Amino acid sequence: MRTCSGFPKDAGHPIFIIADNVKYHHNKKVREFLNKKEQQGSIMMAFLPPYSDSPKLNPDEQVWNYAKREVSKRIIHSKEKIEKVIFSVMNTVQKNAQLTRSFLRMPDTEYAL
Repeated sequence: MRTCSGFPKDAGHPIFIIADNVKYHHNKKVREFLNKKEQQGSIMMAFLPPYSDSPKLNPDEQVWNYAKREVSKRIIHSKEKIEKVIFSVMNTVQKNAQLTRSFLRMPDTEYAL
């Protein structure tokens, strides 16, 4: 919910959220929050099928694949260094809209566009 509260208040259109079916996405507080936002027309929510049926459908998998490739290119000798590298890679993903869109242009994730 903290993530959703950071979305623009007036995007001019509903914000479309794709979520996996992890248990905490369905707890009472989250359901109440999302129902309220859906009724206001500010959020549209879609849940992916169970993970075992659809890992390729989850755009997050593309992000993690990218992150693993980038991290594997570096020599890391400490916990501090790996944390720094992972944060750097994820920061790159967050700030690079073109890269982020590329994760949705994969054959299994184009539905999200």
